[in-house]
Amino acid sequence: MNKNIAAAIIALALTACSAGAGNAPGIAESAAETSAVTQAQISTDTAPYTQVSGDEELARSLYSTGNTERIQKAMVKAQNGEKCTLAYIGGSITEGVGAAKDTCYAYLSYKRFADRYGTGDNVEYVNAGMSGTPSNLGMLRAQRDILDKQPDVVFVEFAVNDSTDTMAQNCYESLLRTLLNGESAPAVILVINRTDNGYNAGEHMKKLGEYYSLPVVSVTDAITPLIDEGKMSWSDYSNDGAHPNINGHERIAEMIDNYYAAAEKTPSEGYTVPAEALIGAPYENARLITPVYGQEGCAETEDTGSFVPSSKGCSGFPESWDWDGGDKPLKAHGKFTALFVIYKRNKTDNMGAFEVYLNGERAGKFKTKQADGWGEAYSEQVIKFHEPHDMDIEIRPSADSEGKSIDILGIAIVE
Repeated sequence: MNKNIAAAIIALALTACSAGAGNAPGIAESAAETSAVTQAQISTDTAPYTQVSGDEELARSLYSTGNTERIQKAMVKAQNGEKCTLAYIGGSITEGVGAAKDTCYAYLSYKRFADRYGTGDNVEYVNAGMSGTPSNLGMLRAQRDILDKQPDVVFVEFAVNDSTDTMAQNCYESLLRTLLNGESAPAVILVINRTDNGYNAGEHMKKLGEYYSLPVVSVTDAITPLIDEGKMSWSDYSNDGAHPNINGHERIAEMIDNYYAAAEKTPSEGYTVPAEALIGAPYENARLITPVYGQEGCAETEDTGSFVPSSKGCSGFPESWDWDGGDKPLKAHGKFTALFVIYKRNKTDNMGAFEVYLNGERAGKFKTKQADGWGEAYSEQVIKFHEPHDMDIEIRPSADSEGKSIDILGIAIVE
């Protein structure tokens, strides 16, 4: 078993160059870079890969290895004893529904990375999975929940929660660009799951993975042929219509292990984020404020009025501006091309409605009672302009909400 990933990377890179790879910039290009890499002694003997499914399934799961420069830097960083952070953002599958905190795919794949490459407790874990939420909300909370932690590696999982319309595709690409251009320049890995009936938003996610040279781990590609051929039943993977069971989470973690192994052996080239979006990324670097969090450059609250800061929020947004029954609006000000409002929704009759006014003109009414709501955070775009507009923002309780509940969880803008 190879005990020095760095040496293997350099050898492969030199072989590629001799075969016509040219002078592509990469991890083995300069003495300054190789000196750090060649000191890394990453042993694969101490934590061998666990195999719970067949080689064919694993091979299909790795849709793309992508550019390996950033993930290899993370591996080397962990091996050198430096702090290395793995972060996960997605819906309920990432949060761990269907398993436990220490048996979900996110924790399992983090633990295997830590066991293989870490030294002691230098590899840290951030799970920002949030049930019932798509990349629409993911892009708004990316800075707070992921980038503020200075991650070295980020896994993105929204294929089951996202739709496939233009808005959803724009939100997903905006999220990817926000992460890739983050201060810590993390490696970004896409994870694509499916539901029992086969639904997933993986088509445009794969296209974006190819465009941005990102690794794509596709559970969909791995298990669908097995199910179609009768070699595997959905119940082997899940106990409901969407969430992996313990065995399913283990399968995903193994597929990510398989990606780690492939990334070790793939020569790296210098990575640059494409200057232009492929589908559209109008919400890149969205800025968020909540009752306890304020991102620099976001709208500023001037007066919360009858919306009182409280701890009556929900998972992922525990604090809210809770309407106390009065008639005073929550006031804020900002300059933006797009405005989002985040609120708690539910299907119960005690949920009220609110209206958003911009410079005194009503921009929309939002009902927090929704048939598919269950007490989770929900985000909606209020307005989108072609150019930045300087706006006074007011959130007012709707006249038909007397005696009902309104919980505003946050406001987000895009300049």
